[in-house]
Amino acid sequence: MTLFIGTAYGLLMLALLIAFLISWFSSRKRLRIYKRYGILAGGILIAFDILVLLSAGAENWSSMKLIVIIALGAIVFVKMMAYTIVGIYMCTLLGYQCFPLLKPQVELLKATETDDPSSRRLSTPEPLKQEQRPALTEAPSTAESERHDAPSQTVETRPEQPPTPKINVNTYVSIPIAIGIGAVVYSAVLFWLTSPQMSDIVKQKFGESNAMSLTGLLLLLEHAFAEEIVFRLGIQNYLAKQLSWRGKKYWIAISLSAILWTLGHTGVMEPNWVKLAQIFPVGLALGWLFKRLGTESCILAHALFNVGCMAFVSPLVLR
Repeated sequence: MTLFIGTAYGLLMLALLIAFLISWFSSRKRLRIYKRYGILAGGILIAFDILVLLSAGAENWSSMKLIVIIALGAIVFVKMMAYTIVGIYMCTLLGYQCFPLLKPQVELLKATETDDPSSRRLSTPEPLKQEQRPALTEAPSTAESERHDAPSQTVETRPEQPPTPKINVNTYVSIPIAIGIGAVVYSAVLFWLTSPQMSDIVKQKFGESNAMSLTGLLLLLEHAFAEEIVFRLGIQNYLAKQLSWRGKKYWIAISLSAILWTLGHTGVMEPNWVKLAQIFPVGLALGWLFKRLGTESCILAHALFNVGCMAFVSPLVLR
């Protein structure tokens, strides 16, 4: 059963990656404004990989291993670029802020530049449209305003961009921390009641000791960063945009991306269902958090969840 789930998951992820690459390359001219964010995401992931290799020690390195590592690094870099660039584009068309702390210039494409007829409706979020309607009716209300304030009509035409909300730092930090801590507490209770065991694959990757190693910490942080880019920014918004799951239907995209993320943890524990029961509710919470606060908050909550589980919950599994 585990082999079947793992195989199905691998095929689904491959199909999604191909879809993202096709979307990226087929629209590369209109998506070039997001390229620097894709390069940044790919560079961060490569930096994590380099730090992991350095922390693990280079005494067993060989020229063949380095060639394989470089080749895999190039593939990972392109993958992260595709998920980031297409994810930002889809997120922007849906009217959500993907990186509110970075505040990227996510200018939306005009309807004449897109292949999707619905983009005219999606290109400007609903609150912005409501603000424009009074301006268009009030501008020509008097002849005097037309004579003396003629340039004002061009000022009132706003660029088709999603409004940038003011960020409350306390909210932006407290909610991810609360979700991260809540996920750790939930995991501890679940593992205490079910007494699962870590699989051999995970023991080889992170070690059998309860102590936190530098390599293990770097891997946990790398997973938190990469998985939020792929699943929350990328897949969640890609599904929502392509299948028109807006408003309340956006929860369908949240649920499906959470299910897919959960399947990616198959084989981590024995019995397998315990890990799946742990991950799925956390995936729903992270999907909601993305909708509320964006990608950076999800990375923070996910990192706290990973590190907290390694520090406080893993003794319940490795006992």
